[in-house]
Amino acid sequence: MEKEAYLTEVLRETPRLISQLNRNPISENYGCFDRQYWQYTLIDFPCARMQEAVLTLALLYKIKHRDNPYHTKKIICSWVNAALDYWLVMQNKNGSFNEWYPKENSFVAAAFSSYAVSETLIQLENLVDSRDDIISGLIKSGKWISGKKEVRAVNQEAGAAMALYNIHLLTGDDFFEQKSFEKIEFIIDKQAEEGWFNEYGGADIGYLSLAVDYLAKLYTKTGDKRLLNLLSNAVGFIKYFIHPDGSAGGLCGSRNTEYLIPDGFELLSGYIPDAALISGSVRKSLGKRSLISPSTLDDRYLMYIGYTFLQAYMDSSELDEGGELPYATEFTRDFSKAGLWVYSDPLVYLIVNYRKGGVYRLSFKGENISLNDAGVLIYGRGGDKLASGWLTDKNRVELRDGKLRIEGVLWRIPDKTLTPMKNILLRTFQLSLGRSENLSQTVKEKLRDMLITKTGSTNHTFIREIDAQGTHVGVTDLIDGVGGGLYINCNTPLVYTPSSRYFLPGELNSLQEGIKLDDKERFKIERIFDKKTGSQLSSKVTQLD
Repeated sequence: MEKEAYLTEVLRETPRLISQLNRNPISENYGCFDRQYWQYTLIDFPCARMQEAVLTLALLYKIKHRDNPYHTKKIICSWVNAALDYWLVMQNKNGSFNEWYPKENSFVAAAFSSYAVSETLIQLENLVDSRDDIISGLIKSGKWISGKKEVRAVNQEAGAAMALYNIHLLTGDDFFEQKSFEKIEFIIDKQAEEGWFNEYGGADIGYLSLAVDYLAKLYTKTGDKRLLNLLSNAVGFIKYFIHPDGSAGGLCGSRNTEYLIPDGFELLSGYIPDAALISGSVRKSLGKRSLISPSTLDDRYLMYIGYTFLQAYMDSSELDEGGELPYATEFTRDFSKAGLWVYSDPLVYLIVNYRKGGVYRLSFKGENISLNDAGVLIYGRGGDKLASGWLTDKNRVELRDGKLRIEGVLWRIPDKTLTPMKNILLRTFQLSLGRSENLSQTVKEKLRDMLITKTGSTNHTFIREIDAQGTHVGVTDLIDGVGGGLYINCNTPLVYTPSSRYFLPGELNSLQEGIKLDDKERFKIERIFDKKTGSQLSSKVTQLD
């Protein structure tokens, strides 16, 4: 469980990260980390969140290690200063920043980039040339953040609280400390009894780990005991969703993320035993390539979270190896608020989200393989895309003695891409009426609904039954007659989440199967999995009268 795994992961990807940076000192965009903007000229504005990579460079400059060629290199310091200066260029007049389109006034872009920039100033101290100017930009951003609240994605409030506290440390202004504490109180109030925070209607492991990361940093800097209790509950929830192969999260979460942000667990490992267990698992999994890591991420998210792995390296310590993660024990547990049921016996570890139509992850302990199932997916003859695996509170659920029955309706699944006309209309709006911050925010909420949460139910019903007792696991689906193609055993996230759909080698075990359906017929699909071998013993389709 060597801590060098964190550093090694980032060093491997550092050339890719630096390649995103405009390093031409006479360019108007010198210091910009958005290669899509300054190099390919594919977009008409730079994404402010890409500047979060400045903290990765700053930490590489600081870390003294035989394998780190970037330590104390003068050119790295020059690039850091250029990136900080360009962050100021990106700032809107009201103090906000843009992530996805011009005049967006993005809360998360302002909060998260302000944290990365403020932490860079704290880490490099007098090595920052435009320190006073950068602090002025942080003050503008901090005041704007202070007047906003994000209720659908609580991880963003955690990042905002951390950014505000850093601005307090840099300025000595108690206003920012007070606003940080107000956000902490909001976060405490929003934590579910089971330990999770709301992420678009449910619990999500990756985003919860991001909230833990920011809040653990806050605890380290403030010593606020309320945070430790909150963090203990959150970490105690996360541990149930680490799988025997070392992966985490996935389809059973509200946003399908499979990563774990590591630094929060390392910071807490001396206070919370569960955090030490998770840190040990993360270190091992990085070596086995079974967990999302910097090398798995696309360019955008490498810019966003690469530095957290360096922080984990810097904050890591010798771990207490006592105790076991839940998958190594035998139990059943129902997280009824989240809609998550966890079943563990000597042979399998099964996680089911019955609020998402019974999507599941089935891990076979003896074979160290896992199978994911996103529910029933149907491509109808009329072009409709339907699925059972949509997050809702309307499913009827029965849970008894290792058996689970879910009954609900199929949902129409959005499958949207940007067209030239849509792009023209959006840009026209943003450059005219969208200059009004209030109107721009209203449109943004509508876009979030369209991309993430909005769908429509149908009159087609489904029933899913899962039986984990005995030597086999049985999955039975009954589906209303919908003509077209039906797919099962798919590892297919359906809700739009930018930080999902990354590939891990475990996906090669997929048993994805397509079945042709006739019109107006009801089908039963029965699958049986052998607990010892992890093999699918049978897959039977029966037409019902």
